[in-house]
Amino acid sequence: MKEFTTMRRLHISFALAAYMSVTANLPAVNAQAKTQKSTTETEVVLSSARQFVKEFNAHNVDKLLSMYAPKAEIIQRDGSRQIGTKEIRGSFTTYFEQNPEAQIAVRLESVKELTPNLALEEGTVTLFDDGNTASYVSSYILLHSKVEGMWKIAVSKVTEDEILDRQNALDQLAWMEGEWIDEGATSSIYWNCQRSEDGNYLLRSFDIRFADGRVAKGTQRIGWDPVQSRIRSWAFDTSGGFAEATWSQVGEVWVNKSTGYQPDGTAVSATNYVIPIRGDRYLLRSVERIAGNEKADDVEAVVVRRGPKPAK
Repeated sequence: MKEFTTMRRLHISFALAAYMSVTANLPAVNAQAKTQKSTTETEVVLSSARQFVKEFNAHNVDKLLSMYAPKAEIIQRDGSRQIGTKEIRGSFTTYFEQNPEAQIAVRLESVKELTPNLALEEGTVTLFDDGNTASYVSSYILLHSKVEGMWKIAVSKVTEDEILDRQNALDQLAWMEGEWIDEGATSSIYWNCQRSEDGNYLLRSFDIRFADGRVAKGTQRIGWDPVQSRIRSWAFDTSGGFAEATWSQVGEVWVNKSTGYQPDGTAVSATNYVIPIRGDRYLLRSVERIAGNEKADDVEAVVVRRGPKPAK
């Protein structure tokens, strides 16, 4: 009975933990950028992009400035500009002073050699002002030019940007709406997710049905925390257990770490990776699963949508 109770507790904590997240390790650069042709020069530009992320995340202004041409321009979407390394230095210095934990993640979409001395880079950059929570996403174009045989950034232009707030933050999770199921050998977990009437929350319920006939149920509320400027969630099961978490997204993957307690005061926690496979299913990988002092094996499950996606 003790073994069953422990496994049941871990399975419930697995359900509570699903989609609850905390800080993800920020990626450097997605190396799957599409290149017009594979050349040594293109690889140098790709390497430069990786180096930029490294130096930005280290807040190394001098090394960042060394990557720009002397008369480089940064053009924001509103038309404002920083011209020359002096103005660019001031911009970086002020930003890092105001945001001492700031980090970025870059996804390269393409690198094209226009001429032997010019290359065009396109991609998206996600800004984490506090080091953890995505606060800003921008599409960009960089024009690289050769200066004394070295590739330098000549022009950096933001083509589209998005400030993450309550509404568009939850919109990122809209794909979760509807009914989902994870069927296992000893139990099945059913999820139902709907947007609240006021549009400010995602409301989820889960139903765990064990092979011996036992049932465990719970609810979860997901919303935007305006104080922490991030998505947070709170989950409760019918036996009296609860858990809470923050959410972060890296690329298409949600990385989740949840903490909570069972009714008897036993602490439970898990780290989860939610990896979309296609529109009607995703892979849920749960690791570091702990209940009290007992550690459970890592698990994976393919969660499948039940029925059509809800109409908007």
